[in-house]
Amino acid sequence: MKVYLVGGFVRDLCLGHISPDMDFTVEGDGIAFAEKVASYFHTECRTFTRFGTAIIHIPGQRKIDFVTARAESYPYSGSLPEVEFADISSDLTRRDFTINAMALALKEEEFGTIYALEQSFPDLETGIIRVIHSRSFKDDPTRILRAIRFEKRFQYAIEPATLDLMKESIHDDDLHRISVERIRNEFELAFKESNPELFYLRAEQLGIMESIFPSLTIPHDLGIKFTHYTKQYQELAFSRQYLSLYQVLFVPLFSGIDFPQNLTCSKFLKLKWLSSVFRELHHFKLHMRSKIQKTRKLGTAWKSMKGLHKLTVFVILCEEQDQHIIDIIRALQLAEVQIHTMLKGNDLMELGIPKGTVMGRILDRLYIARLDGILKTRNDELNYAANLWKRHLEQLKRRDVQH
Repeated sequence: MKVYLVGGFVRDLCLGHISPDMDFTVEGDGIAFAEKVASYFHTECRTFTRFGTAIIHIPGQRKIDFVTARAESYPYSGSLPEVEFADISSDLTRRDFTINAMALALKEEEFGTIYALEQSFPDLETGIIRVIHSRSFKDDPTRILRAIRFEKRFQYAIEPATLDLMKESIHDDDLHRISVERIRNEFELAFKESNPELFYLRAEQLGIMESIFPSLTIPHDLGIKFTHYTKQYQELAFSRQYLSLYQVLFVPLFSGIDFPQNLTCSKFLKLKWLSSVFRELHHFKLHMRSKIQKTRKLGTAWKSMKGLHKLTVFVILCEEQDQHIIDIIRALQLAEVQIHTMLKGNDLMELGIPKGTVMGRILDRLYIARLDGILKTRNDELNYAANLWKRHLEQLKRRDVQH
């Protein structure tokens, strides 16, 4: 059994970098080898028998992919490949670009030997992104997006014939032949680049963004927006606790269009949380903002903003120009940590208040009164809750009499 480190790890090693992502290719049974590694590290191994692949997560490390050396063929554009197990030389020919068609031997007698295609090292040295064969983008259209990512990350040039093949594939709408999840994954990977706006501006230049999102216009200041959102994300502790950076950056990506066009984009990407955020931002702009602008009471602001997605609140803080609104929201975030009702559901049940909608409303009223400084002690809360419950019962009696 021969084992090789392959792809981006070897490429980056040749460029003088150590990549955190490690992919192994095995001549033989890649799944069996992965299971042995997983057993050694006492971790689980996910296997995919059809493709001869496996994934393990070593505690404290990133995931590691294991692949049985193979040749691939694609029944139609954008389909999953049909595989035939092969040797490392055949495996290299199925790679996306020549600069990634490299394998570092790990077997003792040839340890350190690098296997590569004829153009791999010349292209790496001269900074060229080149496909290995003319049907590459037809076989896997996500390579269009990957080519741009590598072009911008390494400041390389896409080889002219490769660029022509890309444009042909874009014109033929090949990206629509693959799943939305695969497109979304490429977008999320682009967000992890040091200058993600370069990827999206280049994609727009090539007509990719228009092909995927006909209504989308990329804002000319996208880089400034990404930088601003990233800085806010790093500075606001609550955002890192509840959100990932890729979630945050999806919002400025679609900031060049208004509601409901942005909603159409989020629905296409099957991002329900982003659709919720766009709806909430629209509602905030139309109905909630003016209420918060006019109030000095935290309770009133909390009642208006209760239930908003954490990303919605983050975006409001990023975009809001009114310092009073910013101060109110930040005060609410601080209060979320420091201010709590002393009474809980069990305490209300002892007052005879049953679980359900009414109890939820009373707990909300208690919290609002605490925020506004009306209630100071547990006894204050008990009296306040008892009075609210009494008033509720009286209202029910009046309704019964009227009917």
